[in-house]
Amino acid sequence: MAASINLDQEYQIFYEAIKGEEWVDVAFAENNVPGATKKIITILHAFIPMDKDWSDQKVQFLYRFLADKALEIKGTVDLAENERNVTPLMMAANTCQKIAVQILLSHKADPNKKDIYNANSIHYTLFSRIDNPQLKKEIILDLIRNGGDQESLKVIPEHSELTEGRDSLTEEQQKIVDEVLAELN
Repeated sequence: MAASINLDQEYQIFYEAIKGEEWVDVAFAENNVPGATKKIITILHAFIPMDKDWSDQKVQFLYRFLADKALEIKGTVDLAENERNVTPLMMAANTCQKIAVQILLSHKADPNKKDIYNANSIHYTLFSRIDNPQLKKEIILDLIRNGGDQESLKVIPEHSELTEGRDSLTEEQQKIVDEVLAELN
């Protein structure tokens, strides 16, 4: 029978395999990894906004590893340990990081989880400042096909920072919604 490896040992083995990548060293140093649940939560959140190439296998491996650890320790990747109740999936959706969204969805992230303003990951994608309508459409379809509520597309959240104070969709956002609904029907 193989000896069990504790979390600190797993992190150390993993870190040794990927250290030298500047963003990895920074993420681990800033979050004092190896460590406890709080550090995993922090890295899951902090990891998304970093300017990384999500097609890089090391990036994908690290994020899968962190998501696995979150599942193992907390039983979920829907870790909203902040004042706005924003999850890593919402952050990945808002920055249109499709691969990160897919990794989180594969780890059973809940696309319907809402922040304190009743915005979910679909809203975070639709109202993203990323100027790529096709990518937004693809991410919204991924979210809906993985349990996201398509009725969310009909509701403007009360999140003035996200919606920039608007109470209706822009022409581009409405086009995305129409295309998504057409593809689903």
